[in-house]
Amino acid sequence: MSKKDLIAMGLTEEQAKKVMASLDGSFVTKARFNEVNEENKAFKRIFKKLLKGA
Repeated sequence: MSKKDLIAMGLTEEQAKKVMASLDGSFVTKARFNEVNEENKAFKRIFKKLLKGA
């Protein structure tokens, strides 16, 4: 999400600046979150299978 996106949603320039400053690079898109979450679930399944086989 960019400052332009926030302004397009109706925020003022100042509000958009504050939002972007508060995120400080820590914003993760929903798509990326889902991707990492699915990888994590897959690793957990594999790990459980490996533990059962040991």
